[in-house]
Amino acid sequence: MDRITSSSSSVSTKSAQNVPSVWEVYSPDIEENQLYWYSLKLLIFEYINEPRFRSSSNVSHGGRQSFDTKHTSLSTIGNSTISGNDSNITSGKDDKVVLKSLKDRLEVYLRNVTIGEIKMSNQDYRRSLMKYYNDYFLNPALRSNMIECKRPEDMIVYFSKTANSQLNKFNNGHIQNELYAEISLFISLMISLVSDSASETFIKRLRDYEHILKSDNTVQHNKRSSSLGIPSVELDNYSSSSHKSTVNSPTFRIEQITHATYFSELFGIDPLILQQDVIKVSQKVTNECFCKELRTLYNQINKNDGPLTSSDFPSDRDYHNWKTYMIEEMDVLFERFEKRTVHSGASSQTYEILPENPRDLFVALMSEIFLKECKSGMNSLNLSQDAMFFLTRFSKYWMVDYYSTLSALLYTAMNISVLKDEEINIPLTENLFTMLDLKVLKTGAHKDSSSWNDKDQKQWIINIFSASNQCICSLDNLLTALFAPTRPKFTPILSFYYNYVESDPAFVMFKKYTQYNNNSDIKKLKRTIFKTAEERYITLLNSIPKDKTIELHHIQDLGEQILNDVKEIQKRYSKPLLNRINIAFTVAEMLIAAYATDFLPMLKRASKYYKQKHNVPIPPVNALELYTLVKELEGVYMQVNPKNPLPWKPEEVFYKYLARFVREIIKNIKNVIINSLKNEQWNRVNLETLFSQSVLDIFKMINESINLVRQIEWESETQIAKVFTLILKEFSDDLKIYSQDTLKLIQSDLRQSSLEAIRKASESQSLQTREMGSVVSAKKRWTFHDMKNALKSSSGKVVPPPFEYRMRTCVMLNDIETMIRLVNELDEKIDPEQISLTISQDHNNDPSADKELNLDQPVKQIYSVRIIEAKDIRGYGSDGRSNVSVSLRCSTKQRESGSTQIVPKTNNPVWDEEFEIDLPYNGQTSLTFNVWHHATGKLRSFSGDDLCGRATLSLNPKNFTDDGFPNSRTLDLDTQGQLFVEISLETDRCDALAVFGRIYRVLTRSRDRAVELLVIKFSSYVSYSFSKETLKDLAKQSNGSTISDDSIYDAIVPLFDYLNANLTILASQLTPELLFMVMLKAWFVILKAADNLVLPQLSIAKNRLENTKNSLWKPHSSSLAGYGHALTIKEIEIVFKWLDALCVDFFYNNGEGPPLDDLKNKDYQTLLLVPVFYDRSSLELKAEVKRLTPSYYKFTEHKYRDNNPNMVVSRKLTSIERRKTIMKNSFKKTREQLDREALADSSDQLERDSELLDVILRILIAKGETDFVYQHLHQRKLKRKMIAITSIADKAANGQKVKYKK
Repeated sequence: MDRITSSSSSVSTKSAQNVPSVWEVYSPDIEENQLYWYSLKLLIFEYINEPRFRSSSNVSHGGRQSFDTKHTSLSTIGNSTISGNDSNITSGKDDKVVLKSLKDRLEVYLRNVTIGEIKMSNQDYRRSLMKYYNDYFLNPALRSNMIECKRPEDMIVYFSKTANSQLNKFNNGHIQNELYAEISLFISLMISLVSDSASETFIKRLRDYEHILKSDNTVQHNKRSSSLGIPSVELDNYSSSSHKSTVNSPTFRIEQITHATYFSELFGIDPLILQQDVIKVSQKVTNECFCKELRTLYNQINKNDGPLTSSDFPSDRDYHNWKTYMIEEMDVLFERFEKRTVHSGASSQTYEILPENPRDLFVALMSEIFLKECKSGMNSLNLSQDAMFFLTRFSKYWMVDYYSTLSALLYTAMNISVLKDEEINIPLTENLFTMLDLKVLKTGAHKDSSSWNDKDQKQWIINIFSASNQCICSLDNLLTALFAPTRPKFTPILSFYYNYVESDPAFVMFKKYTQYNNNSDIKKLKRTIFKTAEERYITLLNSIPKDKTIELHHIQDLGEQILNDVKEIQKRYSKPLLNRINIAFTVAEMLIAAYATDFLPMLKRASKYYKQKHNVPIPPVNALELYTLVKELEGVYMQVNPKNPLPWKPEEVFYKYLARFVREIIKNIKNVIINSLKNEQWNRVNLETLFSQSVLDIFKMINESINLVRQIEWESETQIAKVFTLILKEFSDDLKIYSQDTLKLIQSDLRQSSLEAIRKASESQSLQTREMGSVVSAKKRWTFHDMKNALKSSSGKVVPPPFEYRMRTCVMLNDIETMIRLVNELDEKIDPEQISLTISQDHNNDPSADKELNLDQPVKQIYSVRIIEAKDIRGYGSDGRSNVSVSLRCSTKQRESGSTQIVPKTNNPVWDEEFEIDLPYNGQTSLTFNVWHHATGKLRSFSGDDLCGRATLSLNPKNFTDDGFPNSRTLDLDTQGQLFVEISLETDRCDALAVFGRIYRVLTRSRDRAVELLVIKFSSYVSYSFSKETLKDLAKQSNGSTISDDSIYDAIVPLFDYLNANLTILASQLTPELLFMVMLKAWFVILKAADNLVLPQLSIAKNRLENTKNSLWKPHSSSLAGYGHALTIKEIEIVFKWLDALCVDFFYNNGEGPPLDDLKNKDYQTLLLVPVFYDRSSLELKAEVKRLTPSYYKFTEHKYRDNNPNMVVSRKLTSIERRKTIMKNSFKKTREQLDREALADSSDQLERDSELLDVILRILIAKGETDFVYQHLHQRKLKRKMIAITSIADKAANGQKVKYKK
């Protein structure tokens, strides 16, 4: 039912947004002194009807018990108890037994009630029974009273006291009637518990008491319960002691009039004047007059013409309930006052006791009462008994005590009196609502204000609006203290607002049907917040110096204070105010916008005066700290106002400080790395950490540098990518110095004992023998971890002592390996691929962007020089051979750029070592290769090293392809012989990918070279162990008999012991990863030695003519120059048994060593082809050569045509792999991909056929078919040239740039 917009309500849709105040609508419309006289009349009316002026012998009309008679029922019970007349109750011993049995049964019953065994719906009665049980059965002090009790009346009196106490404590209803009801129930309980042996007199007496309390008169009084839940007027102030048999007359003396003193104080009337007014009124106030006026209202309501009609209610049922209530209430008053003859004096005329406007009069009266009651404390509503008298009696007599009417009027009276302030008084208002809930609105239906009649509902809504406005005013006032030391608390106000205003049913319905909104309130609060924030900013801005003393920290402090204010407000007020106002957003928008407006002028002044004072610009660290703050403020501002960015970009303002900051970082990087090298002692960090402190220092520095830049949170991704690129470029350059210097120190450590070892080897004629065990065949595990003693047999060789590796040598190698791992972690952390992509995309979009860094210009060019081998060099030793090494010298740098290891006793040394030469972009230089012989005799210190030959190569970028792929060169020495090298060229640009590729390549080259140097120290003994001399010694020991497996294994045991001793030393000093690399490198040396032992090299056939001329033997001799006699099948089997034992028993060692897949690698698989074909005839082998030759040509053609179009196929196809270039080492994913591609390439069938062809050709050489092999190799060379020419022609036809090198 849409009653909100009905004609009866002034709060309509049109006026919904401008609801009038309570005072405007409900200011009491009464004449002067009108309230005083009407109130005085009711005070006198109540006085003349007090019980003290009633006769105790009054008899009710119509056979109904009088109001006073029923009140004497309890005293009747009590009097019969204390009269001392026992004959009416007990007649003998049997009733005493019955009484004792009744006590026992009652105790059991009460205990069950207490523990919940017996359920009761009447909780008041249950509390009375529990209290009664606790006092008179459990309390030892009072239990004696129950024991001594001789009559049931005593038990009833005790219960009456208990019930009365409990009802006064917990019940706010009609206490007297509730008391009668509970006593009646208790007597019924006693009757039900009494035993069958009780006398009829005993039971009859109890039933009489029950009947008295359940009389019709009692029921009538239960119907007339007060709306406030207090005793009805008939029972108030009743005193049994004043129950006289005579009739007293009123004296009208104010000292005898109840509440006269309070009335005098309430209206501020002098007692003398009040006495006079009382006398005046006393002559005119009568019951007849009151009832006559009340009857008029009664008739109007009966005729549906009362103050409210059915149209004022949501339903006819609600109207009927109101009408019934009013009729019943008036019936009670009629019954009391029309039937009683109380004389107050002669009365010749009738005065109006009931006003025409009772609502306004009651509001005015309660306003005065509330002002008086709350005078001492405005935060609580504790009404006195006098105040409650006026509230209850006057509301009843003036007929405004209906629950909705009384609630609305009381709320109105509060609002125009003690609650009329602009701000809400929460304690006092909550006290009012609590009082209304407990004493007026007792049920949920009554509390639903949306179902009230229109008049009461309208008045209630106006009051709710008043509370809402007061809440808004309170919030508005609190918002002015947003930045006070103690932040204001909105919770009490908001809690009240949502609990009592927003959730009020009438208010909710009003908003629904009127489309009411609080936009004006929201705007008001926002304006207050903005003004408060503005005043806060002005206060903060006044702290900034206006003269030359302004510094950057002043601007920083201002911004930090603003940010702190915003954060604190956001934390303190995280939820929107009234679900619509985000206080922190409004504050942030104002403060940050004002700060941004003043920022640039303040920064300009601070920069200017700082430079004048210190003669240097503002430190970039300080400026970037301010940038971080500004970015945080900008982020907050964009959240609160995303459509209106700040008037300037922070990156444009602070970029110059970022550039200076990066230059400082680059300088620090170089200093840290150089100082680390200078001060490093190459000691472990601790026993568990095998690398040195310099590694930690260097990578801590680079990570901190990167983190510092990231902490700035620079918005421009392109600019920050360029910053990272510059930092990494410097890191790469300095790390290269660190790596190269470390490798030089490793070489120096290892070389100090190398020449001495060569000297001792040349002077020694043979190795001493020692007994060896034959336990190898038992397949016991060989371990280098525990330094297990090598097995011995009865006869064997003396194992040379292991090389004494220095601790610092291993620490330096661990440093390089750890750096590789940390570089990989840095790769994942910084993502160089994304950095490079970001810069390239920016360049494509804006070529002119950021000219300062100029990253796209080439920095320098890097030449990778690989010294492979030399042929036919001059021999300086007594045996015609030399101990050879090569040194490189760059003409532009005028210093040695690197040197190889020393290869002892050879004229055809193999080094296969790489070096890097850095030159400016498009720069040129001459590179000189000096081949040296290192003497080992006693006169070495006097003679020095001998120069075997020299060659020079011009490094000109025009002569090499700039792609990182190898270009082969054969250099003729100025004395005799040739030097074979490969040169690759790459341009080093300031690119993150290139930087990471170079770092990784430099470190891995240094590590691999260092591992190779370690293995070289025991490679000589490996070559001796896998030699024909060892095979001969084994044959001699057998004396022509079959060589047993034990003897075969015993022959290799010295090598086991030697490797075990060296690897054990390294295991204690290297990381597990490095140790496996050393073992795999040692295994490669063993495979190489075995390969040289079982088959001659193809070069023997290539140099057939020269070997024939220089040989003292005939060409058909079974001995091959440079190789000797071919091995027998049995000797081949022995070699492969050695390899199997080393591979499985020593290196793999049941999984403790490297994986079998790494040990049984491509070289090992190729070597296994030898025993498969070794015992075949020459004819069969030649047929295989014929079958495999086409596959070889296809493989060669594939290599020429399918590789990189700029790749020059050299004499050696595997000289420099594609994955060794800088860009292919640039980041981890690329390296892993290339490793997988290399593994896939190794399984190509054409490649396997080509390798098998080379093995068969070598077997043919061993079988004396050198001429056949020579002819085949010659044809292969011609075919390869034709393939190369065809490939070049095809590529040239396609417009590709190619170079062909012979």
